[in-house]
Amino acid sequence: MGKQSAKLFDKPLERVLLSTITLNNQALSEAISILKPSDFSDNHSREIFKAILKCAESGMVPDMPTIYSTMQDMSATPETLDVLYGLAKTPSSINYPEIILKIKNYSELRFLSSFIEEQKESLQSPGADAEKIISNLQLLARRQTTTKKSSVISFDDLMSMDFPEQKFLIPGILPEGVSLLAAKPKAGKSWLGLDLCVSLAIGGRVLGQCVDMRNTMLLALEDSQRRLHSRIQKQSQGERLSLPNCHFDTAWPTGADGLIKLENECRARHTQFFVIDTYGRFSPARDNNDYSEHTAMMAGIKNFATDNNVSVLLIHHTKKGDDVADFTDRALGSIGITGGVDSILILERKRGQNDGILSLTGRDCEEQELGVKFDTMTCRWSVTGPAAEVTESRERSEIIEVLKKSNAPMSPKDIAERLDRKVGNVKFLLSKMLEDGQIIKPYRGEYKALPIKNTNLTICNNLSNSANFTNFEDIKELDFE
Repeated sequence: MGKQSAKLFDKPLERVLLSTITLNNQALSEAISILKPSDFSDNHSREIFKAILKCAESGMVPDMPTIYSTMQDMSATPETLDVLYGLAKTPSSINYPEIILKIKNYSELRFLSSFIEEQKESLQSPGADAEKIISNLQLLARRQTTTKKSSVISFDDLMSMDFPEQKFLIPGILPEGVSLLAAKPKAGKSWLGLDLCVSLAIGGRVLGQCVDMRNTMLLALEDSQRRLHSRIQKQSQGERLSLPNCHFDTAWPTGADGLIKLENECRARHTQFFVIDTYGRFSPARDNNDYSEHTAMMAGIKNFATDNNVSVLLIHHTKKGDDVADFTDRALGSIGITGGVDSILILERKRGQNDGILSLTGRDCEEQELGVKFDTMTCRWSVTGPAAEVTESRERSEIIEVLKKSNAPMSPKDIAERLDRKVGNVKFLLSKMLEDGQIIKPYRGEYKALPIKNTNLTICNNLSNSANFTNFEDIKELDFE
């Protein structure tokens, strides 16, 4: 008599949990934190749980009418909608924590069963790929180790622990850990990622800050080796560098295979810092807004970074448009991406301008906005100061330039129209500039640039006399300082 096979699923139990989730917010919170749609054994339950996740991500209460409406938008099949109707008659349970763990355990058993069968087939097939099988076994070992680790700690034990101070890759700007750098296409984010990777390998300067030397690697998944070569030459200004601790790759597997290869790379070369450009090319997720897929991917990256004590910078894109109150919402895709990182950096630069703003926040760093400038000669970024001060300084310069070009005093309205700004903002800045002695107010409600000093007027008068010079070289020799 053969051995009885292990039970791999319990559909009625899954339906009880789904029913409980629609009635109990605490059950919903725990289920979302532990389970993924793939943990459910049948397609109907998976689709219903996906709809529940979508409701929760959108801030909607996942009651039956809301879930039904969401599933219609997802083009759910009539059979799945019938299962959803049936949940109304399915009893809920107060033992949902135990049910969640059982469903998770069944999911792990199904994974192990499938994994073992796949490896058996691979070993028995002609020309078996030993390296692939070993990589798969490494993934399995890591998955099981992560699953078995206990994270429970008592209050007294936690408070008796001493932790080292937070370390930074870029002092005061970029802490160690997993970070996200997002910007619009062609805004200069890849230049910054390359600069960070090379400068850390040198132990040089990034964004004007001195950085410690580290072993680094850049996955330039949207570039070729030719482009990387050209960009490094541009940033190094032709200087020949030798950096055996800095590596690049332009082709990399996605998802779990990509994480396994990262771990192997980390052990082989003792790499301490990775730049992944871009996250979209590294993640296997097809839908930018799929919360569960991105949450799982980010958890894998975070676990890799924590387990190996390395830092990862994910380069990503921002959404179209700028009409969001919170700068972290500008990152493209689900909050599963931004919620899974330790720090977020958003780089903004208008087309045709070298000045930009770098907004950053994180779990272990101070939220701030910095003015930054892109040097078109070296293609490197530098910090110019707090964003508010830099922006105001630029706005003041623009106002002075407008007033200089005008032969007559100008009103705040005229200046605002010329600069395409709000009148109220221009009025406020004009009053501050008047106090600081940067402009004058000859008439009520009208402003004018400061008059040219007499010494400069004398020079200008001399220049108007053609007898004072005979050719262009004479003009070049004049000192206007």
